[in-house]
Amino acid sequence: MKSRYENVQMSKIDGKSMVTSLNANVNRSIPLNKIRTKIIKYNGVDRMDQLADKHLGSPKYWWVITKINGLYANFWRLQKGSLLLIPEDVNEVLDYF
Repeated sequence: MKSRYENVQMSKIDGKSMVTSLNANVNRSIPLNKIRTKIIKYNGVDRMDQLADKHLGSPKYWWVITKINGLYANFWRLQKGSLLLIPEDVNEVLDYF
């Protein structure tokens, strides 16, 4: 049986270890002019998975928020009060992946 960690790679970014998937195609661009978004103000407390659960219906879409906002490798640097784009319909984003 294959390990679920078979395609997982650890990377160091700014001295912090980060898990990155070899299968994830995060380099695809999302045409922001073709998806409906709303803007929220980051409260400085919620993790990306919590924001995804609240706004997109599932914590598994945390990467959508980081991708749309250009934070994929740097989301821990997000400051309280920062404005974030959130897709109104996550399926509009998933269509590009």
